[in-house]
Amino acid sequence: MKELEENLEFFCQKVNQITNISLHRRSANRDVVKNYFELETLAYVVRDPIEKRYQINYYKQKTADWQCYFENQERQIEEKLLKVQKKHNAEVYCHSSMMQCIYGIIEDYKRRIEELSQEYDRRFNELEDKNHKLKTNMDKIKIQTDFLMAEKEYMQARIEEMQKGKEVQLPKRKKRSLLSMLSSASVRELKKKRSKLN
Repeated sequence: MKELEENLEFFCQKVNQITNISLHRRSANRDVVKNYFELETLAYVVRDPIEKRYQINYYKQKTADWQCYFENQERQIEEKLLKVQKKHNAEVYCHSSMMQCIYGIIEDYKRRIEELSQEYDRRFNELEDKNHKLKTNMDKIKIQTDFLMAEKEYMQARIEEMQKGKEVQLPKRKKRSLLSMLSSASVRELKKKRSKLN
């Protein structure tokens, strides 16, 4: 704006010089009104186009400055948006990776729990079967023990009879029934199993 004012002042001085020369040359033959109109016409022809041109250049420059300013602002906003978008994408990627990792850990724990449950059921069934077999063998051993105690009483009475050389009323000897034979067989079976376990 200052440059425009200086240029306008310079051109006004030039116009004034020209008009002064013209005024001196023509003042002898022309009146003041005619000289005034000549000056206004000369100013309109010489000064106004120059002034208009400088005004147009000034507004063009201001428009270019504003356009540059807005482009810079727009570029800064785009850069900020790009940074925010990158940060958002990184957070989304981290979140999805963490969720996949957590799901993987959960599935691994589920699988391990399932395997441990199956192993527990298998061991429990084995122990339950062993416990049932032990109970059965204990019942058989009890029956066999009762039979052997009866045999012991019979043999003791027999020994007393032989020592005294007279008849002694012996308790009635139990015959080996099918149950006793099964008991003796079960005892042998139990001994075999114990030897295998040892």
